[in-house]
Parts: sequence; C-alpha cells; structure tokens
Amino acid sequence: MSDNIAIQVKNVTKVYHLYDKSQDRFKEVLHPFRKSYHHDFFAINDISFEIKKGETVGIIGKNGAGKSTFVKVLYGLLKPDEGFMYFNDNLLNIQSPSEARQKKIGMVFQHFSLFDSLTVRENLILGIDQDMSFSDLQKKVNNISEKYQLPLDLDAPINTLSAGQKQRVEIVRILLQDPELLIMDEPTSVLTPQEVKSLFKTLDKLLKEGRTILYITHKLEEVINLCDEVTILRDGAVIDSSKLESTLLKLNCEKSYQLLQWHAVLGFSETVRMTGEWYQTFYNKKHNSMAVTTSRQIKKYTEKAIQSNLAWTQ
Repeated sequence: MSDNIAIQVKNVTKVYHLYDKSQDRFKEVLHPFRKSYHHDFFAINDISFEIKKGETVGIIGKNGAGKSTFVKVLYGLLKPDEGFMYFNDNLLNIQSPSEARQKKIGMVFQHFSLFDSLTVRENLILGIDQDMSFSDLQKKVNNISEKYQLPLDLDAPINTLSAGQKQRVEIVRILLQDPELLIMDEPTSVLTPQEVKSLFKTLDKLLKEGRTILYITHKLEEVINLCDEVTILRDGAVIDSSKLESTLLKLNCEKSYQLLQWHAVLGFSETVRMTGEWYQTFYNKKHNSMAVTTSRQIKKYTEKAIQSNLAWTQ
C-alpha cells in the first residue's frame, strides 16, 4: 500500500440474518444442518475504496444506504463478516471503540454520547482512556480550546448546553486523544448555520495539521465546501468513488445521463431540489459570476432530463 494512503477498505461486508418469525431462530439453532429459516440482509456489501492522508472524504447516500453501518465497523462498534481494512499500512482488527481510539481513530457521533446529568469536565474525564487529573485535563482542554477556537465552560452541566456546545464537547473529547483519523457522522444535523460555519473552521484547521477526515452526510452542499473526494453508497454498495470535481461534473444538467446516477441514489424530488442548488454553487465558485441559469430553470430542465431518461435507471 502507498505511504500516502491512510485507510484502505477491501471487500468489507456486514450481513444480518433476518427471520420472519421469532421461533424460526430457535428452529435454526436446534436443527443447524437442516433447512435455513432466515434470509440475509446486506447492510454493507463488498465495499472497497481508499482514503488518502490529509484529505476529507465524503460518504453520501440516502437513509439505509449503509453509511452508519460502515463507520461503526471502522470504529469497532460492529464486526465485519467479510473483508479487511488497513490503517497506515497496518491491518485493522478493532474489537471496541476504546481500541479504535488507541489506534488514533476518533469519531463524533450524530447523536451525542454525553451524560446530561454530569458537567462538561466530568464528561471529558470519563471519555479519556488514560488516567489524568482534573488539573492536567484543564491544561489540555485550555490548549485545545485556544488552538481550535472551541471554548468550553468545564463546570457547566451538559443539560444546559445547546446542540452546538454539546458537539464542541464531543470534538474536544476526541482531540484529547490526538486522533490521526476523525470520523464525523452527520455532524451538522442539529446545528444552526452559524454553528456549521464554526465547525467547518475547526475541521479546516485539523486538515492543515495533516489529519484525515471521513465525513458522513446526505447534505450535498456540505460536500462541496469541505471534501476532496466523494464515495456514494446505495443499498450497502459503493456505486461511485471519485474526486469532488469529477463528481460535480456528473451534476451538470447538460449531461442528463450522468445526472441519473444521482437520481438513482437520492430519489427524484431530492435530485431536482439539490441539483439546482449544487449547480448554482459550483458555477459561482468556479466562475465567480452570477451569470448562470436560475435555479427555477435548472429545476425545470432537471425534471425534464430525469423524466425523459427514467428507463436508464431501471
């Protein structure tokens, strides 16, 4: 593996056995060599891609595409049934989040894993895998807060904080472990626009330090602003993985057959809505000009392009 590769994922699969009736599970245990009573559901199926060091890779897809399952496998919350993962040329066989953190992999969850009845200080000390006094914790937190502009009131109860402040606690708790790979799972889902801007500034500083970020989202506009590469998941499988600019070209409304890939991933209404916003943002970013077809006209063209080519996705 190249020295420039942080994460290499090879043929990773996670499958669940589903039973139509609760008693079928017991039948299968009692008679293991007879009829199979289950059917397989592949949460992720034969996933393979690479993440380069110091880059941000966005993983996008609709609900149920397998995004959260994959990052849980990477972080040690789930064990894959097949496949391998390598981190900095070392084979990963992570059994728990604690082991992931020891290997310099950190994760900020979509739903905060904080104790509401405790203070910020108490939550931080509980999240550290090493022994540390409150005074040492105070020094480290002050350094991180100043460096990344993440101010915290260590004595504040968690239940008095806003969503943005809670996420700040989560990020500081992870940075106390000094991770090389940071996984962000739907990090802006409960944030205000101003909190999103602050988060992106923090992530930009982490990238400049050479850290690698895996960014899970379904918000396409965030991928434009943050990511270097994009991997698209559908039904647990990778259907595309490429540089951001290459992926953006697939949203060019004049190339409707490429646009249909996004229709297949996101569905008709979401593609129509987001294509107009993305194309407008991309055009203005590239040409620094407002001389572009209005979003309403783009929406109309997109609807026509998708409707006239639906057979391509069937």
